[in-house]
Amino acid sequence: MKAISLTKRQFNKLKRYELPNEVLSTESKLYVLNESYCISDGKLLLKYFYSDDKMPIKLFNINTLSNYADKINIPEFMIPKYLGIVDSNIVGFVDEEILNATNLGIILNDPKVDNEKKLDYLYRVGDIVKRGLSLKKFKDIKFNFGDLHEYNFVTDKDDNLHVCDLDSCYLDSNYPLNSYYLVCNFCINSLQNKYKKNKDNIVYPSDNSDLFCYNMMILNTIARDKVSLMKMEDYFDYINYLKYLGFGEDILKSFYNLYTNADNINPYCYLDQVPVDKIGEAGLKIYKLKRNKNMI
Repeated sequence: MKAISLTKRQFNKLKRYELPNEVLSTESKLYVLNESYCISDGKLLLKYFYSDDKMPIKLFNINTLSNYADKINIPEFMIPKYLGIVDSNIVGFVDEEILNATNLGIILNDPKVDNEKKLDYLYRVGDIVKRGLSLKKFKDIKFNFGDLHEYNFVTDKDDNLHVCDLDSCYLDSNYPLNSYYLVCNFCINSLQNKYKKNKDNIVYPSDNSDLFCYNMMILNTIARDKVSLMKMEDYFDYINYLKYLGFGEDILKSFYNLYTNADNINPYCYLDQVPVDKIGEAGLKIYKLKRNKNMI
């Protein structure tokens, strides 16, 4: 990979690139490089990591993806083009800013956005997931998203989707990193053959774990709450409620499979089985209210 080098003095003069309040970054900060580094109409952003303990993993991930970008051929993947170096130390990665970007997590959590529009975004995410998990092994390495969640997608001014933070992907020869949807989920502990963990209690990413995360993206959007943190018994009760509301058999099977030994399903082609006119009733708070009043 090519590199952009700065002195400590040059770095200290950089301005922070502020993310929306809804988007939390626990491992890095973004900085705007000055115009002398710009190669396009947009800005170049330096993703500067707080700690270097995971840098070898992230460097391996991005360098490998960069080397095989032509073979990967997924235009939605934002693969950084440059290493970021400050005073001879690798501190992160540099890539172009997405102009007029909107984080998908903000869109999916916005009650003003039409539900059909949200389902369309989720369909497009599912298509990207399908293509990502269908990648043939390159250099005998299998690709998995690892940390797959809605806040790692952004839209641009033309409403195209982009996948960011691919430094947290998993290339099955290296150490796994924490996943947004798996790190606080205790139900998967009873399915350790399906969601295998290392000695540090981190799930090894796999097609099953990626599809778990994608299904949870869908469910959290429909429920307007964190279905991913529900106890298993409560989870299955909620899925049965979705059946009561008229959700289709195929997408329900995908939801059921998450906490069984069966392989997980990519349900993006089944999103038309979500009754749009019932999404309002599918809210988790409404479900709990009905259940408490013995209305279901």
